[in-house]
Amino acid sequence: MVASLGQRPDHSFDGRALRRDLSLPRASMQSWRETLYTVVADGTAITSSSETIMVPDFSLPANYMYVGRTLQYTLLVRQSTAITTPGTITFRLRWGGVAGTSMAASSAFAPDVTAAATNITMAIQWWTVCRSVGTSGTSMTIGAIEWNDYDDTSAATLVANMNMNLAPASGAATATINTTTSNALSPTYQSNVATASSTTHIAVLEALT
Repeated sequence: MVASLGQRPDHSFDGRALRRDLSLPRASMQSWRETLYTVVADGTAITSSSETIMVPDFSLPANYMYVGRTLQYTLLVRQSTAITTPGTITFRLRWGGVAGTSMAASSAFAPDVTAAATNITMAIQWWTVCRSVGTSGTSMTIGAIEWNDYDDTSAATLVANMNMNLAPASGAATATINTTTSNALSPTYQSNVATASSTTHIAVLEALT
């Protein structure tokens, strides 16, 4: 009779054989993916030039973050801009509300200056990974932004805008966050003019690990 994996000829068990076999399923973080927060109505339209939360804040409880915990925040938005003064648009993910720590920020997108945009669709997605915990914990956050209203007055301008599709466009770095207290995770929108309008239709916050 052939002994099964980990079983000695005398039928005792050798756990070292299992540890050596990396093909066996493992659950090292003992976690699962879950939806933490989603909106069931449109967010409030943002029409000011001040940085504003896109949907009501969702607060993570104290000590919710641990090393390796990964969050994904997806927002689907409608955007309108004026033809003569479209301004620029910046997205951020903040820890602790609109006045809290910026975990990551996009570059300032320049909308089309030759035609008004009316209710075009935009998608923003943020990923953040906790790297350390405590009153001075750290997280790494990177985002992706997609829309269809770039300033295309020249090839160089169009390329410059398309190069902003990842946030930050360069120089990604960790942010210092306090994981020992309850804090809001806040996606924000900011146009530098009051002629733009943005409304979030769908927002889904998920814990991936």
